[in-house]
Amino acid sequence: MWIRAFFMSMCVGLGLLAYAVLIEPERLTVTDVSVGEGETIVTFVLASDIHAGGIHVDADRLRRIVRRINRVAPDYILLPGDFIDSHEPIGERSADANAALDDALATLSRLNAPIFATLGNHDNMYGAQAVRERLEDAGATVLENQGAQRNGFCFVGIADPYTAQPSTAGYDRCEIGDRIITLM
Repeated sequence: MWIRAFFMSMCVGLGLLAYAVLIEPERLTVTDVSVGEGETIVTFVLASDIHAGGIHVDADRLRRIVRRINRVAPDYILLPGDFIDSHEPIGERSADANAALDDALATLSRLNAPIFATLGNHDNMYGAQAVRERLEDAGATVLENQGAQRNGFCFVGIADPYTAQPSTAGYDRCEIGDRIITLM
């Protein structure tokens, strides 16, 4: 009886591992949402939890993701955090591992639309300032408890509640009539 339970547990575990490594990283979901009638169509791409440096997200994989995003031809790109794969701080990683992460994050500079980003818990544990600098070098506007206006939209980023101090101060940048997009 216990051998059967062990075998079943192993099969379930292997199935979940296969899904996590082979299927889930290749998924791209496109959802069209309409707001209002007769309005100008605005296209957003939301790419979350990239986890660069993980076993399935190296610079080549991130380049493929960037190409897919650019094919959508979005007006805005929203990146709400967790660009880094683990909770290991920058100082505890090898120089090669950090260089690989730098290379992967640099590919975001190839995105063809304005980028708004926030940091996630993985990014803060790795080193918030380092990730922020790499995102800004790639052309992203990093919003941590900040807001930014663009063409009638107000993008507000709220810091991660587990590894930073979230605040709603970014909403102060919004004006009446703005369409508010919040990233966290």
